[in-house]
Amino acid sequence: MPAVGGYLKYFCPQVKKLQDRVDKSQKDVENTKDKYEEALAVLHKYNSTYVDDMTEVFGKTQDFEEKRLRFFKDILIAVHGCLDISRSNE
Repeated sequence: MPAVGGYLKYFCPQVKKLQDRVDKSQKDVENTKDKYEEALAVLHKYNSTYVDDMTEVFGKTQDFEEKRLRFFKDILIAVHGCLDISRSNE
C-alpha cells in the first residue's frame, strides 16, 4: 500500500494543476465569447448605416461613370467628325 500512497502524493498536485488550467481555460473561453458577442452587436448596430453610406457612394460612382462615358463618347464623335473625309469642305 505505501506505493499507492506515493502515487497519490505525486498525482494529486498534478490533477489539481490540470483542473486549475481547465477552469482558467473555461473562464477565458467565456470572456472571449462575451467580447465576440459585444463586437457582433456593435457591427450589427452600424450595419444599416454602412448600407446607406455604401448605397450613396454607389450612386455617386454610377453618376461619375455616366459622365465619364458621355465625355468619351462626345470626344470620339468630335474626332470622328474631324477625320470624316466624306464630309470634307471642298
